[in-house]
Amino acid sequence: MVDFYNIYKHQGAMYQAMIEAEDFQQNLVRALRAKIPNNSRNLLDLGSGTGRLPRILQHDFDSIIGLDLHRNMLLQQQADPNLNILQADMRILPVSDSSFDVVSAGWAIGHLCGWYPQDWHEHISKVLDEMQRTCKPGGLLMIMETMSTGALQPAPPTPWLAELYDCFVANWGFTQKVISTDYLFPSVMQAKALTGFFFGEQMLEKIDQYQWQQLPEWTGIWWKRNTA
Repeated sequence: MVDFYNIYKHQGAMYQAMIEAEDFQQNLVRALRAKIPNNSRNLLDLGSGTGRLPRILQHDFDSIIGLDLHRNMLLQQQADPNLNILQADMRILPVSDSSFDVVSAGWAIGHLCGWYPQDWHEHISKVLDEMQRTCKPGGLLMIMETMSTGALQPAPPTPWLAELYDCFVANWGFTQKVISTDYLFPSVMQAKALTGFFFGEQMLEKIDQYQWQQLPEWTGIWWKRNTA
C-alpha cells in the first residue's frame, strides 16, 4: 500500500513534478471558475500541498492562503512569491471566523478515511465545521477528491471513499460534479517515472499495458453555499 503520509512529508518536489502534467485540458479551472461567485476576493485552500489550486486560481482572487500540515509540500509553494502559505492542521484552523469568500479542500479530506479508519466521520466533520466557520455567510465551500486515476470511467476508488462521497451529498448538503483531469506526459517512460511513487506498481503495469502517455483521471467536485 502506498504511504501517502510519508510522500507528503518528504517528497514534495516529486509530487509537484507529477501534478504539473495533470489536467492538461484545463477542465478543472474552468469548472471551478463556473462555481466561484464573481465578487469573491479571498480563498483559503486546505490541504493545499504544493499549490495545485492556488497556482491555477491565483489570478481569480486578490488573496489566497494555501494551508497544509506538511512543510515539505508548502516549500514548493514558497518558491512562488505570489503564493501565501500557512502550516497548520485543517481540523483546527488558526483563522478567524467568517474570514474568506471561498474555502476549498482539494484531495485532502479523503485521506482521513485511510488514516483514521475507525472514526473518520468524526475527523472529517471537524474539517467541514472549520470550513463553515472560516467561510463568510453566503460564501462558497468547495471540495475536490479523486474519482479514480487509470480508469476509463469515473468511480470512487475505495469503498470508504464511496461512503464519504455519499455523505458529502446526503449528510452535508453538497452538490457533485465529475470531470476529466487526465495527465499528459512527454512519453510512456515519463508517465511511469513520475507516477509510480504515488500510484504504485499496479499503475505502472496498466501504463505499460495500455501504453498510456495520456493517463486517464477523474476528479469529483462538491460545492455548496455556506449557510452557517
